[in-house]
Amino acid sequence: MSVKGTLVKVADLSEDNREGIRWLSATEPDCGVTIVEEDFRAMRSFKEMLPFYGLQLQSHASVLVGLVLLVFAIVQAWASLPQEVKSLPYHGLVFSVVAGMIGAGIVFVVLRLYVYGKLASALMYATYDGLHESKSSYAVDSPGSWELLPDLTKVNIYTQRIFERNAKMWIWLKVFDRTLHVRAWIFGVAFEIWFLLSYGLIFGGVDLSGLGQYAMWSILVVANGLALLWDIKLVRQRLKRHAA
Repeated sequence: MSVKGTLVKVADLSEDNREGIRWLSATEPDCGVTIVEEDFRAMRSFKEMLPFYGLQLQSHASVLVGLVLLVFAIVQAWASLPQEVKSLPYHGLVFSVVAGMIGAGIVFVVLRLYVYGKLASALMYATYDGLHESKSSYAVDSPGSWELLPDLTKVNIYTQRIFERNAKMWIWLKVFDRTLHVRAWIFGVAFEIWFLLSYGLIFGGVDLSGLGQYAMWSILVVANGLALLWDIKLVRQRLKRHAA
């Protein structure tokens, strides 16, 4: 059956999907792709995923506000310390380490906000052409059958593809992995930057000898931690291949 130039398989379409075809023919009359009922069900699942992305944005924004307030609380607590405590040799390093960990958390939450914002916008501006392109890409890159995937999985594949297309720079910089999670090296870099800034500007002052020595050791600790995470990842990959 042809609907305004669009080829449609209507063998067993439900009434909702017939309404979807009428909507599609009015909005994308020349998309020139084959429309099947399973894809309409996937597009109807967009409205189920959008509240989930919105909830993730709200929760991450709340965590971000809490972390920023925690930074101010730590600075105020440090300012209220008596002078004899501030004169202790390592109190500035301790406060700077805490600020570094909180700063790494802030960077992580900001990046997750970016991811969920992009995923939500992919649903807000979704088109059937885009879903069809995701379907074609999945058929090339994955051995499984698109038709056997759950509807929400199809939505995830579509939104991830749109994210990768619109965030090529971040993908190229290896900020996110293939599952759109923040890579481990970001935590190390964020910790070092926040630690150096908080120590040099607030808690420690200009003490290049002590700061340089601690920075060297902290870089070694972060590097060893990243190497350990990489080894764990390789072991998990080997176990998965062995299980398969």
